[in-house]
Amino acid sequence: MWFAWALFFDPGTQTGLSGYVSTSVLATAASISAAGFLFNLTFLGFMVDRIRGLLDEAKEVYGREVCNDHILVLG
Repeated sequence: MWFAWALFFDPGTQTGLSGYVSTSVLATAASISAAGFLFNLTFLGFMVDRIRGLLDEAKEVYGREVCNDHILVLG
């Protein structure tokens, strides 16, 4: 289970496999690595998009400057 978790969250872990394991073990390790890679990319993409939205919302709500009783000189 630990090795499967490591394959899922760190695709480079499959390089720790011996060269003498069966093809089915290598295929399983490769499929777990690919699934983990896609899951991590998707999850991080959703998280980045959500945080970007929250920051844009905070900038819109709290990023206002109120300037009363000032003189603006142009030119």
